[in-house]
Amino acid sequence: MRLAFQLALLLMFAVPGVTQDALSQTSRTNASQCTEELFQQAEQSFERRKLGSENLAQAERQLSNLARFCKEQPAGFHAEEQLRVVREELANHNLSIALFYLSKFYHGRGGQAGAVSRLKHIIERYPEYSKLDQALFLLGEINMKARNFDEAASYYRQLIRAYPASQYTGEASLQLSAIGILKNEPTP
Repeated sequence: MRLAFQLALLLMFAVPGVTQDALSQTSRTNASQCTEELFQQAEQSFERRKLGSENLAQAERQLSNLARFCKEQPAGFHAEEQLRVVREELANHNLSIALFYLSKFYHGRGGQAGAVSRLKHIIERYPEYSKLDQALFLLGEINMKARNFDEAASYYRQLIRAYPASQYTGEASLQLSAIGILKNEPTP
């Protein structure tokens, strides 16, 4: 009974979105059944992801907590797999918003701050994202257009170092050469 109470307390503080039903069930059942309940809640959030990014973010939180709670157990490994899928989708969502802001920026209608914010969020929050090379390249491009050559060079170098086979590496190398030339010219 003491273990069930400790588990209920742990769940109450560690896992957002846990219902009172799940907590009362914890005191009546063993930990694996409670884990199943939590996993079902996370899967429901994941299935509702098409309804909006809030559900996807909720699924990420639930799966992350479940993976942490169930380390070295099958449910924890499954949660980790689902978590990678959820994070990829969240990063894709952020990239699509960044591209929207970029189109505004390239047409002279603002959007630079929004694009930079979303792209930096991708780099910081989703380091395993499959399109991280694109995010680095776009940050370099934004900084080139804004004439922030040192910052642009930093993103291009990161891209070349981390993704030497990327489709963006060649263009990043050309831009680094251009930055070297531009920095040696007097500014108008």
